[in-house]
Amino acid sequence: MAKEGFQQLWSYTAEATVPGQYEIVAKGTGNHQVTQAAVDTGFGVCVDGASAAGDIVSVVVLGITKVKAGAAIATGVRFTSDSTGRAVAANLAAEEVVGVTLSGASAANELVTVMVAQSTY
Repeated sequence: MAKEGFQQLWSYTAEATVPGQYEIVAKGTGNHQVTQAAVDTGFGVCVDGASAAGDIVSVVVLGITKVKAGAAIATGVRFTSDSTGRAVAANLAAEEVVGVTLSGASAANELVTVMVAQSTY
């Protein structure tokens, strides 16, 4: 795991399989559990590799990290999660924001540097 800058990391238990590093996660059904984010459900970025149910994973809940892009995305865009836990531009009128992009991507699955700072607009 490469640290990008200031990060507030929290440890959670994977409720189900978390597919990979630098993907957005959502709150699970139990206390201190996370699962892969679906559309507009994320709150942080998993910085560990793929994890099975029951594994402990580290999640950036505030700070700078990388995340996989779900499509082309510009710098300075507020982002949310797509259906596979990747970053896409948020619809500010209706979606929860996971953070802001600090770099852009020209295609899906590229790594983007982001500032995780969850908010609802």
